[in-house]
Formats: sequence, structure tokens, C-alpha cells
Amino acid sequence: MNIPGTMEDARQDLQAQLHRYDQDGVTLVNWLTTQDDQVCPLCASREKKVLTIAEARRVLEGTFCQPREPEGRCRCLLTVVEGRSDEMP
Repeated sequence: MNIPGTMEDARQDLQAQLHRYDQDGVTLVNWLTTQDDQVCPLCASREKKVLTIAEARRVLEGTFCQPREPEGRCRCLLTVVEGRSDEMP
């Protein structure tokens, strides 16, 4: 996989965040973007989407972001969703 360093750094940052959440017993995260004109279509499609930790990890395994600039970096973040995955509607 040929990913610019900045994208790989972003992937590693998000994976580390998921690892910390998992260690703390978090089961659900909310995918948030910066909601500006630099957000790629992949990330925009996940805006405010609630994912389990496992689902978020699967997203990060593939092409999770396509920055508009060649040296761009994903600026998304994952926030904790209160509750358990078995309580999702």
C-alpha cells in the first residue's frame, strides 16, 4: 500500500486512539470530520456515524481517507459514545 507518511501517521494516531478507548472499556465511537471544504468524500460519508471499535478498526485497515491535497492528512477524530453496542437501535 503506497500511503504518504502523513496519511500513515493519521492512521496510526486513530488506531492508537481506538486502542486507548478499547482499554478503557469503550465500545462505541462517533466519527467526526472538520466539516470544511477539505474533507474527502470517504470521510464525509462517515460524518457523525456511530461505529463499534471493531468497525472503526476495519475502516482504518483499508483506504480510509483520500485527502484533496497530495500531501494532505486526515483530520478526522473519533469521540466516545456513551452506552453499549448492544443498546444501539
